[in-house]
Amino acid sequence: PGNNGGDGLVAARHLSLFGFDVSVVYPASDTPTENSHSTKLAQQAGDVGVKFLDDFPSQSAMDGNYAVIVDAMFGFSFSSERGMSSPYDAILSDLIATHKGDQGTKIISVDVPSSW
Repeated sequence: PGNNGGDGLVAARHLSLFGFDVSVVYPASDTPTENSHSTKLAQQAGDVGVKFLDDFPSQSAMDGNYAVIVDAMFGFSFSSERGMSSPYDAILSDLIATHKGDQGTKIISVDVPSSW
C-alpha cells in the first residue's frame, strides 16, 4: 500500500475500464487504515470490477490465464537491509518462478522490477 502499490491500483482500475479482466494480489495483512489514500484507491478499483486476491495464483492457475502481470510491489526506495516481511517474500518467489517458467506471461514493472 505504498506509492508503487497505489500506482498498481490506479493501473488496475484503468485496465478494467478498458475492458480487461483484472485481479490484484492484495494481502489481507496489508489492509490499510480506513481513510488512507490506499483504501480509497482500492475502493475505486473494486467499484469498476477489479478482483482482489490474498495470495499469488498457483503456477497451474497462472498457466494461460494471465497475459500480463503489473509488478507494483517495491520501488527504488526498497532496502534489502530491512528485509522482506511475509507475505511479500512468498509473493516475490512466486513472481520469480512465473518469470522463469516462461508461460507466456509478461511482467511489467511500475518502477524497478521487485525481484531486481
